[in-house]
Formats: sequence, structure tokens, C-alpha cells
Amino acid sequence: MKQTCSLLLAFLLVFSCFYVQGKDNMITLTEKTITVTYNGDEIQFPDALPIIQNERTLVPIRAIMERARLKVDFDETTGKVTARNKDVTIQMFIDSADALVEKNGVTKHVTLEEPACIIDGRTYAPIRFIAESLDTKVNWNPYACEVVIIDTVEWKREIAEKSAMLSSMLDTPLQSMEAMSGSAAGECNFLYTVQDFVIENSPPIDINMGMSLSFSGTEVFDGNNRGAYHRIDADLSSLKSYFIQVLEADVAAKISRPYTIDVELIVDEHWNVYGKSAGILQILQDAGHEEIVEQIGDCYVKITVADLLSYILGISISNEAFLASETLWDLIETVVQSDDILYTQSVATLDSVVLLFSDLFADELVKITPKRDGTEVWSYELDSEDYRAIVEAKRDVVDGEGEEAEKKAATHTEIYFATEMTMKNNVLTKTNMELNLTRIGQLSTGEPTKLKINLKTGTTQKSFNLKQDKKITLPKNTVELKTLLPEKRLSDSGEEIIISVEQ
Repeated sequence: MKQTCSLLLAFLLVFSCFYVQGKDNMITLTEKTITVTYNGDEIQFPDALPIIQNERTLVPIRAIMERARLKVDFDETTGKVTARNKDVTIQMFIDSADALVEKNGVTKHVTLEEPACIIDGRTYAPIRFIAESLDTKVNWNPYACEVVIIDTVEWKREIAEKSAMLSSMLDTPLQSMEAMSGSAAGECNFLYTVQDFVIENSPPIDINMGMSLSFSGTEVFDGNNRGAYHRIDADLSSLKSYFIQVLEADVAAKISRPYTIDVELIVDEHWNVYGKSAGILQILQDAGHEEIVEQIGDCYVKITVADLLSYILGISISNEAFLASETLWDLIETVVQSDDILYTQSVATLDSVVLLFSDLFADELVKITPKRDGTEVWSYELDSEDYRAIVEAKRDVVDGEGEEAEKKAATHTEIYFATEMTMKNNVLTKTNMELNLTRIGQLSTGEPTKLKINLKTGTTQKSFNLKQDKKITLPKNTVELKTLLPEKRLSDSGEEIIISVEQ
């Protein structure tokens, strides 16, 4: 297949554009061969390729329909093409723009942008009609000349088949919180070592980055707004050798010390987050970011859901779309549907994450114990042997070398992860977690690395009388996060770039 595509591409590059006569329409094959991927997998067309006809992308339908688990039949007498499974029936008619889509007993008439047709003995139809009829998202990547089909229904089905625990978490209503108060506490020890690490043109150094922190906090929810206070004790002294390499000497000396970080957080009913911390401001001050510290002053930093998803995960979604999502899974689907630049590599990564987490939280690793008070205790435990077996069983994604590296790294990973969650009416009321991880590997530059993490956390929540607790007041003196951080944009090549915000 690759050799055939290479020969075709070379031929097209010589002649710039090649035309094939099909029926009475002119079919244009562009300089790049059009590819189609389905949840990150490239669909193989054994004896026909996608084409552009009248500025519409047409594809051989059988390969895509069968990948989506539909059975395809063709009636030569009537020219009717039927694709069906238990959820949907799609009917098209050769040389006709009319089509029928039946779902849940309701039949919808659809007018195709370009009629279904037969070219060299293969049935073609517009890719967008096929994708939307299957309730999948379709994106067009002009940089790679690829059609990207994203099937979130397939992802959810795979999760439900493997992990009741993960499926339950994804279906938990986002807006069904009850008035509660609670507390949290934990500690984390982090160690990261690198041998012969080179920063720009500096001599190679050995980096031993270690950090220990403990945290505790309280949390209250008054029925509309949530308030929380957390205290974090972190010692950055052991990071001094690293800071010296990347920061000015006086800055490295200032920041390499213990910190007590108090964090006050308020979340309103629209999921806007207001944060305030003298400790974080002190770290920024010591690191030389006086301008940001001056901008914040005594204000709370306001972070919208859109800001949070954009800057942390690179996801573009409005607060309105988030609030319209009833569950976490609804939010995931909303993000996918609204993202028109989610291309094959990213989709393949998402697909790999879905499969990995489904296996990591598989039913055989979870124990559910009902209690007399109506609660359920969900116990989960993962050790090194289970982890290696899961990683080894993972199928390759687009980045085959990366997948092999992950499997190799798993052989040098020692892990123990356990969590116990108490659930009542699908609401988390108590949780405890422990993670011990040691991993030896290599950076992309070949330097040997060692990562070690020890984490213990515990939280409890209890109902309280709303009348006896003060209402949480939203702060009025705020500064928005987006005014403090650089702005993200896409270049013409589709790569993400950073643009500084003028103050």
C-alpha cells in the first residue's frame, strides 16, 4: 500500500494535477493522496482511493462502514446501497442525492452534497454524510490532506465493556452536588535524577531534583458556591542545582528554600474559580516575576473553565458549552464536537488513553463492597505485574516507536497504586489513595533518568446544616488569568505558537 501511494504521489507531483473522467463529472486528484483515519487508525482502501469531486471529498464506503461495524449490501437492480447495524440503517441510491437514515425507529430524509456514484466498480459517497450519519465527528486536515473521523460512541462502549468503575465516574452528574463540608490531607515525595544533562551550550551536569510536600485543607459547599482552604508545605532546596542552570544565580538562591503555601479557592455555580495565595505570590516574587505579582496585588485570580482547559490541556471550549454538559462524558463529547483541529495524531493519542485507562481500571482490578448504610466501597489495586501486562497488551498507535518505548520503559517500572472510595447515591463521600512509583528510563537525548514518587492522600466529607453555615461570598476584587499569561494561537502550518499579551 505504501509503495503504491508513493508511486502515485510521485506521478501527481510531476503533472501537478491529474484528471480522471468518471461519468459526466470531472474528478480531481490533488497533489497529496487523501487518507482517512478512524479513531486514529488509517483505513486501508485495497483497490480504490478517496477522491475530490466537485470540491467534495468522496470515499469508497465499504471500508469505512465495516470499520464502524456496519454490514453493507448493494442491490444492483435498484442501485440501492444499504449499511446497517443494530443502531442505524443508512440507505443511498446510485446517481441520486436522496438518502435515508433510520435511528431509534425514526427515518430522516437527507439530501447529499454530491450523489453516491460508482467509479471503477466501487461505490463512493460524501465522507461528511457518512460520518454524520454514524454520529461521528469529521475533521479535515489540510496540512496532511487527511479526513479525520472521531467516534466517541466507540470509546464509551469500550470503556463500559471493560471498566464499570471508570464508566460510572464518566456518567456522574456534574451539577448534582449536595451541600457538604470536608477535609483533605496528604504528603508527596518526589525525586527526579538525570545524568550528563546538557542545557544549551553548558557543560554536562547531573541533576538531582527532589521535592517533598505535605498538604491539608478544608472544604465547604453551601449549595451554590464551594470554598476551600489548603496549606502546602514544600521544600525546594534540593532543586538548587537545577535552578542554577536555568535561572540567574541570585534568583536560584532565593527560590531554593522551604515554602509554606496557603491557597484559598472559591468556585461559583458557573464553575468559575477564584484563587488567592500569598505563598504563590512569594514564589513568583523570588523567581523574578515582580510585574505579575504587582498585577495581582491583593486580588483573587479568576480562572474560567475555558481558561483552565485552554492553558492546561490545550482544549478550546466555552463556559456555556461546559455548563450545558450534564456529565463528564457529555463534556468530553462537547469538546470533541467543537474542536475542528483535532487531527489524527491527537485522536490516536486519545484512543490510546481510552484503551489504557479502560485496562488500568478493568473490572477484575476493582472490588465493590455494599455496606448496610447504603454506601458502596470501591477498592482498586494495581501492582507492577498488572501494569506491565496491561502495557504489553496495548496495540500500537500512530507513533509506533513511542509505543515500543513505553513498553520497554514498563520493564523498568515498579509501581503500587491503591485507592478506596466510598460512594453514596453516586456521590463520593470519602477517599484514600496511595501511590509508590519508581521508573528508570531515558530522555529523548539519551540521558538516563530516574523518577520516584511517593504519594498518600485522604479526604472525608460529611453533610452539614446549611442554615448553620455562612454563605460563601464571591470576591469582587479579581484579575483574570488570561491577562497574566501569554496567548496561544495556531500558525498557518497548524502548529501551536505563543504570542505575548501586551499589557
